[in-house]
Amino acid sequence: MENFKGEKGLNYAKLIVFFSLILVSFGASATARAATLYFEPNSGSRGIGATFPVSVMISSAANPMNAAEGRINFPPDKLEIVSLSKKDSIINLWVQEPKFSNIEGFTRFEGVVLNPGFSGVGKIITLNFKAKKSGVAAITFDSGAVLAND
Repeated sequence: MENFKGEKGLNYAKLIVFFSLILVSFGASATARAATLYFEPNSGSRGIGATFPVSVMISSAANPMNAAEGRINFPPDKLEIVSLSKKDSIINLWVQEPKFSNIEGFTRFEGVVLNPGFSGVGKIITLNFKAKKSGVAAITFDSGAVLAND
C-alpha cells in the first residue's frame, strides 16, 4: 500500500474504498420504470483512523416510489460504522429501524414514503465509517428493492 503525509505530517497507510451500485426495478410490470439505489460518494481514499460519511441514495424514474429496503455489506476488518443517521431522509416511516453490525459487516434498512410517494433523487440514510486497516474495502449492496407507489 502507498503511504502519504497526513494533515499533521504523519504517515498514513491509504485505504481505498470502492462502492458498488445496484439497479432495482419497480414491481413486475413490463412498463415499469427503474429506480437506482447507489452510494454517494461512489469511491474515495481515506487514511487509517479517518471517519467519512457514505449516503445511501435513490434515484427514481417518473413513477413515484413508496418503499425501499436493502442490506449493505462492508469488510469489518477494514471498516467500521461509527454512527448511522436518518437526517434528511426521504423515508417517512421505518418498517424496521436501520441497524448495523460491525462484527458481521452489514447494515440494513426498510422504510416507507407516505402517499403520494417520492420521485427524483433523495437520501435514505447516511453511514459514518471509520477506516481501520489499509487495503481495498468494497461497500456493496447484498440486496435491495424499491416498490412503486401504485
